[in-house]
Order: sequence, then C-alpha cells, then structure tokens
Amino acid sequence: MTLRLIPGLRVHDAVVERVVLGAQSELSFARSDGSRVELTMKDCAGWGAIGLRSQPIVLTVQEFKLEEGPQFVPQEAWNTLVAGDYEPDGKAITSFCAQRPRLVFIDCSFGGSLALLCLEVSVN
Repeated sequence: MTLRLIPGLRVHDAVVERVVLGAQSELSFARSDGSRVELTMKDCAGWGAIGLRSQPIVLTVQEFKLEEGPQFVPQEAWNTLVAGDYEPDGKAITSFCAQRPRLVFIDCSFGGSLALLCLEVSVN
C-alpha cells in the first residue's frame, strides 16, 4: 500500500510533544534535527486512540482523502478510529466516510496510534 504522507510535515522519528483533541485538533512534533512543526486538523468529527502515551516516537503520519475510496485506508487506521473496540465493517466505514472527507492516521513506533476524521489538514 502506498504511503500518503502529508507534504511538509516530515516527522518520521519525531516526538509528539503536544496533543489537543477537539473540533480543532493540533499535534506538535519535535523533529530529530531540533526543529518543531505543528499539524492542525479543522472541523474534526471524531477521533480514536490505541495505546497512546507520553512522548511517542512517530513512524508515519498519513492523510487519506476518503472520496478516493475507503479501500486505500489500512484496516489499522479504521481500528484506531474506534479505539480498538471492534473491527469496523463496510457499513461503519461508509458512515465514517460520510462524516468528513479526511482521515489522518498517526502511527508511532513507540507510543501507540491516533486517527482523526476531519474537514481540513494543514502544516504550520
């Protein structure tokens, strides 16, 4: 499966320093070169996390455009969106796709995962 990295974010091996979840969600990252970058997700409809802990080290942050089709989203992202409570079936996934056009999936090498449904994504 092709990685759908967010242009300009470059956070592989970065540490998540701050997480704000809500209608506007924000994550701040400290990159290994000492620079910092922030990811903002606007008009969030929902989020889920599995095993997220303090100071996680990022493996990937991907943005999925749901209008391209839910088949391009890894099952792990859907499972994270529901916090691992169940494995979403086709009906549940169709419902998620109708809520917002973007799914952001943060997968950490050490520290868990986070998935958010949102309207817009930006890098600051």
